[in-house]
Amino acid sequence: MMNTNSWAFRSLFLNIAVGAMAFCHFPTIAISETKESGIIAEAAHRESSEIVRPNMHRAYAAFRELQKLMVSRERFVDSQNADRIRKLIEELTSTFHSVENQHVSLSKEPGFAATLQNISEMLGDAKHRFDEGKAGYALWRLRTVSSYCVSCHTRHEVPMQFSDDSLDLEGLTPFERGEFLLATRQFDLAEAAFKEAIESPDGDDSRMDALRNWLLVYTRVQPDPDVALTELTKIVGSAQLKNFDRDEVQSWIVSLRRWKSESRTAKIPDLAKAENLVRQGIGAGDPIAPRVGTVELLRATGILHRMLENPANLTQGERGHALYLLGLAYSELPFFFINELPEMFLEQAIREVPGTETAQKAFRRYREIVTRAFTGSGGTRIPDEVLLKLKELHEVGYATVTIEGRV
Repeated sequence: MMNTNSWAFRSLFLNIAVGAMAFCHFPTIAISETKESGIIAEAAHRESSEIVRPNMHRAYAAFRELQKLMVSRERFVDSQNADRIRKLIEELTSTFHSVENQHVSLSKEPGFAATLQNISEMLGDAKHRFDEGKAGYALWRLRTVSSYCVSCHTRHEVPMQFSDDSLDLEGLTPFERGEFLLATRQFDLAEAAFKEAIESPDGDDSRMDALRNWLLVYTRVQPDPDVALTELTKIVGSAQLKNFDRDEVQSWIVSLRRWKSESRTAKIPDLAKAENLVRQGIGAGDPIAPRVGTVELLRATGILHRMLENPANLTQGERGHALYLLGLAYSELPFFFINELPEMFLEQAIREVPGTETAQKAFRRYREIVTRAFTGSGGTRIPDEVLLKLKELHEVGYATVTIEGRV
């Protein structure tokens, strides 16, 4: 997982404002391969953004005050600041509950509802622990929220940002500055800050996280294999990397060279291109000792997110397949994004195209991820509530839901 910090916590507002990902419970019905629903969804998305935007600005105003206290642990745990911190957390919590209660069509965006619920729960837990006098825990909890935001902020066409020139970043490390700038979509400045963190002799703990964030910019936000290859080659020559980290970065260079050599005139449909990249990324060449192709998978996720941002251009079946591919890709990128992302997209695929081959493939990958998560040295022990969820998703994916006593 990526390191988190108080400044990057600001990024959660963007995550909700653009409707980054959601779970919807669609009935098991035949799927119409038309694009009419996509046109309606696109119009509803624009309307929902206008509904959500005022809440995000209120949340941002509250956090602007809170971040001044979060940047310093001593300041955050100082009892003289307790009432002010409590009020600001309450304001944030209230704002997100307000978004939850609006039932806007953004709830149909992959993962939106789940992400919103997780953030609300984290804020509630932080407030509860702060009231118990556990300010240090509350601070850690608030900082953890930022890991839910990165996947959204490295996508195209996010309609909001909250950067301003009045904030003082001097107290932050280069890596922290990079995360803040990435969260507020100031990508050129973020790239420079991450390079500074990579080259810093004091950056051992965050060097690979900085490199991964740097790579996000050139694979998802500003895809450019030429610049990425040139810059990364220089970085590898000067950065103090551990041997196993250097091996990982060298694999990125190999992928960037392959990307650079691709034909730029070939007309390949986006969905087919993304699927090919996912296949390359998961196989990564050697069938006996496969290695994850990080660059290929990041490129694929960028293409797929851009497709989903234009619902009018997709049939329901294409959308379901794109969601499945995203879940598959994210399941192989645990060091870049939050752990819940694969399950979010796979469940969404199952629910949106029930009874299809795509839904069944998504269920099998979902079950594999969940089973692995609850397997340890003592065997596999899946909690009852998780087993119930698996049973439900299997019924949806395989169209075996019982209705009035009949299958």
